[in-house]
Amino acid sequence: VACGFLILFARCSGGLRGGGEGNIPPQWLLDAGKRKGCSGVEQCTASIQKLPIAEGNLPRYRKAGWTHGVQEVAGNPWFRTERHTVQPGHGKEVDDWMWTEVPDMINVLVQNELGTYIVYRQEKYAIDGETMAIVGGYVKAGEQPQTAAEREVAEELGRVCAKMRPLGTYVVDANRGFGTLHAFVGEKCGKKKQTGVEIAEADSEDQQQVVWDAAQLQAALLEGKFREVKWSMTIALGLMTLQT
Repeated sequence: VACGFLILFARCSGGLRGGGEGNIPPQWLLDAGKRKGCSGVEQCTASIQKLPIAEGNLPRYRKAGWTHGVQEVAGNPWFRTERHTVQPGHGKEVDDWMWTEVPDMINVLVQNELGTYIVYRQEKYAIDGETMAIVGGYVKAGEQPQTAAEREVAEELGRVCAKMRPLGTYVVDANRGFGTLHAFVGEKCGKKKQTGVEIAEADSEDQQQVVWDAAQLQAALLEGKFREVKWSMTIALGLMTLQT
């Protein structure tokens, strides 16, 4: 992944837009007139805010006193890569600090009305072979994280939770971005009557539901069967929260 982004930086900064295998899709390259950046500590500090765009709800991150410049490089509604100039603390200024934004995400550990937990067995593009997983998805533009969590539980499982308990908000990568996770545990989630529209909009991923009690879920977690860090963290926090 890091190598791919280094190539992306080099080609976009150098203006290499030619055809051929391995080149960046032209629709990902941002025209100079559409780029939104900043220059200098004062301007970058003044622009510290989340600026949702019409598609993808991508935030714009700046850190007061650290961010000295931002140049947008590439993007689409689901990601944006930027080249930041950063001076970390009292250290040396770095002018090629890669930063990537994706929409905010949610994950939900779902407990059913019997007190057991609903998870999935499925395959994911970035994972070799099968993995266990939990409910998750992107927060839509203008949507609150808890609303997104409730929507995803309804879409993926056809359930409504008596209580959606927040487990915290976490940056995915402390230095490079890659989005923000809002973690939840849904308590006593019972089946709801789905309409034709809800069924049509439900996720179509190939996945098998599995129901485990707390001991089975904890054992699978410790055995590394949930092969994505956000899922594992949400499950661990959820189990600890419900057991206290």
